[in-house]
Amino acid sequence: MLLPTDIVHKLGRILLVDDQPTIRTLARHYLSRDGYTNIVEAENGADAWDKIQQEKPDIILLDVVMPTMDGFKLCEKLKSEPEFSQIPILFLTGLNDDDHRTRAYRMGAVDYVNKPISEGEILARAQVHLHNGMLYQRLQDYHQRVSLEINKARIFQQGLLPNGTSIFALNKQYGLNLQATFKACEELAGDYWQLFPIDDNRLGIALADFTGHGVT
Repeated sequence: MLLPTDIVHKLGRILLVDDQPTIRTLARHYLSRDGYTNIVEAENGADAWDKIQQEKPDIILLDVVMPTMDGFKLCEKLKSEPEFSQIPILFLTGLNDDDHRTRAYRMGAVDYVNKPISEGEILARAQVHLHNGMLYQRLQDYHQRVSLEINKARIFQQGLLPNGTSIFALNKQYGLNLQATFKACEELAGDYWQLFPIDDNRLGIALADFTGHGVT
């Protein structure tokens, strides 16, 4: 599944975090010239954290060395928060040694862009990771929507079956000791049962087992 480039450019929300205004200006210039319109800036990690909660960006371009809260601390904080843990983090840094790269990847960063910033590199890397981030979010939204609908269907299905009150009343009426347990092996089951009085001496039981499991 691919999102059209113009959709990514128009809807993709980018947070650009760097304590150097010249770096932010240059990166914004490259991104804007390529068609991106939703770009928010932050000057350090603490400022970025506030912007993240307000804007909920689809990707974060994050400097490492900053005052107040550096990039590594912000990355760690984000990965500990379920709401923000899947936002792609693309580090912008002049720290090119293996130790810093390894640390960044272990903390959950998706990629690196070296300073001084190259227009071709930042656009190529931002495009692929922003696209993946937006696609993941759409899948998450779809999954939540489907889970909600399935949960409604499960409640509806359970409402069709005899409940404890009706079983108790029928037990008393017919002198029975009838008990029942219904537990689906998946979200929804293909099984159905019902009790219905026939006359004063006879109680009907209907049982049905439909093919397959789950929604189908």
